[in-house]
Amino acid sequence: MLSYHFRPSLTVPLIRLGSTNDGGYLTTKKAVLSADGLISLGVRSNWDFEKDFYSINQVSIHAFDSTSPISFIYYQYIKIIGKILLGKFAKISNLRDLITHSADYFFFFRRRVHFEKKTIGNTSQGHTNLDEIFDLFHQNAKLFLSVDIESAEYDILATLINRADNLTGLVIEFHGCDQYRKDIEQFIEHFNLTLVHIHANNYGGVDENGDPRLLELSFVHPNTLAQEMIYEPPSLPHSFDRPCNAKMDELSLRFAPESR
Repeated sequence: MLSYHFRPSLTVPLIRLGSTNDGGYLTTKKAVLSADGLISLGVRSNWDFEKDFYSINQVSIHAFDSTSPISFIYYQYIKIIGKILLGKFAKISNLRDLITHSADYFFFFRRRVHFEKKTIGNTSQGHTNLDEIFDLFHQNAKLFLSVDIESAEYDILATLINRADNLTGLVIEFHGCDQYRKDIEQFIEHFNLTLVHIHANNYGGVDENGDPRLLELSFVHPNTLAQEMIYEPPSLPHSFDRPCNAKMDELSLRFAPESR
């Protein structure tokens, strides 16, 4: 089971941003409204989170990924055209969804999001680090951060701890939790934002102890906590939670009692 560090100690009103399944996260509305900007690390082909965030707070959005979204769209068109040329069946619904996704890219993502094709890491060519990204905003800016960067999140935890006062909220996906559990526990313990939600991503499966290998955590700055919070752990899963893989059941979370 997970240590008590992973269990939120407060029950607060939450909203869901992003996709119905994979790509959706829970946070507080006040953390969104308090932000001067949104930083998204790892967008790939899904920017539903950014759209929902922008619908609540029309701030500057900076997104980073090692793969350009337009590259993904072009690749999907090539796949469909290839099937047609080879005489294979291509679903009309797939083509219709791709056209809709393409329009969404040009009318929202390209207009509203400052995208850079970069990997979060060192400062060599094609890479950037989190401090450089924070410096894109003015010194006192309060930012909301979304992180899904396929295990590279462990490289930026120290920076997140140091920059906590610049954040109104953080949603982050932790990969390989069976290997890096102690690192996550130490991060939660030293990070000055409050853990308000945890969700198991069922795409990751479970380890030999039955604990999820892939976890989604939501933090908010204490200054953004609503007055109607309850000083007791929330019921999990939350009513807004959805399985990331809709074809599989949600994974259960078990927490060890807090040591005294």
